[in-house]
Amino acid sequence: MERRAHARTPVGCRGRVANVSEAAPAEVEVIDISIGGALMAYAEPVGLLVGERVVVSFTLHRTPVMLLGQVVRIAHGADFRTYVAVEFSANQDVEVEQLESEIAHRRSASV
Repeated sequence: MERRAHARTPVGCRGRVANVSEAAPAEVEVIDISIGGALMAYAEPVGLLVGERVVVSFTLHRTPVMLLGQVVRIAHGADFRTYVAVEFSANQDVEVEQLESEIAHRRSASV
């Protein structure tokens, strides 16, 4: 039974996650995404913490999307990658509309 408020869509695109540090954001694989959040995979261990505020940026089709969020889970996979789940922050109506449009395009292209 799905407990998520918003259905996730598999995307497999590249993205970046930045926190408040001065370091350049590492490239990540965006595994799946919804208007409520995203699951990303890092090739190596990552210095993020649960509760940390981040900016997630990616392009699903043609429009770059950038959303504020908070890290809600970090897990180490059997494939030696680090998985980070981010919940997107509220009050980002323009960005969420942009994301909804990109997700709808991705879904229609895969049908």
